Amino acid sequence: MAKKAQIATVIWVLVGLLAVSCFALAQNSKKTQSAEIKGDSLVFNWVSNEVVLTGNASVQIASANPTIMTAPKMTAKLSKAADQIVNLVAYGQIHLKITTAPDPDGVRGRITATCNDKAEYSETTQKILLYGGAVADYVSLPEGPESRRAHFTGDQMEADLNTSTLTVTKAHISVNAPLKTPPAATAPGAAPALEPEE
Repeated sequence: MAKKAQIATVIWVLVGLLAVSCFALAQNSKKTQSAEIKGDSLVFNWVSNEVVLTGNASVQIASANPTIMTAPKMTAKLSKAADQIVNLVAYGQIHLKITTAPDPDGVRGRITATCNDKAEYSETTQKILLYGGAVADYVSLPEGPESRRAHFTGDQMEADLNTSTLTVTKAHISVNAPLKTPPAATAPGAAPALEPEE
């Protein structure tokens, strides 16, 4: 009888250790209704509903404009039910990738952006703010020689996922759109086109 009790105790200890290790693994990721946040190290305060992620921190936002943000460190405030990100702040070298919702012609685009200081995301406003040497590139999809392209630089950028707009302060933009020239046609009675001089 004592032997069976010892075996049962060992089994319960193993089950407990397995549960603790599974819980520790789960701490590296927190999923909400609209986003998933990950990091090498994750600390979740269940009283304040705050999450601090360090090392390869990332947030993946599910919306009409799917978005991925990565940074060395992020802090996130969750709703009372811990099922939504109320706001998120990322620190350090930040990378952002947004796949835009289709425009009226059905064309989607991809925005890749970086900044050197801080980024903020609000679930309520669906806005992402980038601070400190922000750089962004837009390309229409599918990417190819005919894609529209734009390059933005500025002190601060705001990506609004609701309105599909990018606002840049102290901005500089360069645009590259393929030119489509219609074939030259000579109307009846019109003078022929002049050849350029050598």
